[in-house]
Amino acid sequence: MQQQQAVGGGGGDNTKSTVTKVSCGGNSLPLDNVGGLKLAQLRRKFAEVLNITAAHSVVTINGHQVDENEHTLRGGEEVEFIKPAGQKG
Repeated sequence: MQQQQAVGGGGGDNTKSTVTKVSCGGNSLPLDNVGGLKLAQLRRKFAEVLNITAAHSVVTINGHQVDENEHTLRGGEEVEFIKPAGQKG
């Protein structure tokens, strides 16, 4: 089994270095040091790498929907960018 190495995200004021799993569709990355970032910042920073588009308008943290402009990341969270049900593309 292959082990993925965490990618540094250049976090904000949160010094906790727990890995945060970020996924969009079939793409996922373990990110280290992203604590302190707003989800909107994370979206912009990793949009190309994870293929996050405007259609991925629902964001969940540990399975619970959140507002990406309000939520500040903490280390160890699982973030998922999702297309709403019934949307193609």
